[in-house]
Amino acid sequence: TVPEFEKTLFKLETGLAPSPIESRYGFHIVEVLDKQAGIQMTYEQVSAAISNKLSQKAFHQSLCDYLFTLADEAEIEGIEMVLTQENIFRG
Repeated sequence: TVPEFEKTLFKLETGLAPSPIESRYGFHIVEVLDKQAGIQMTYEQVSAAISNKLSQKAFHQSLCDYLFTLADEAEIEGIEMVLTQENIFRG
């Protein structure tokens, strides 16, 4: 998600936004075609989706950590590698 984009987007009324919306990805021209009220769901309705999302996040974090370790321990010649936890994609 892009919080700065969503925050502005959900405040808009139906129609063309009066000015472009800026996000970390650039500027966006937006037209709101329809707005519908949200529905609060019960835990039972969303528990499987929450569990799946958390499992995917944990797997991705573990995979990134493993790849970082492999790259850090690799003996590669001819290439200058600067590895930090920050430059490994975290998604």
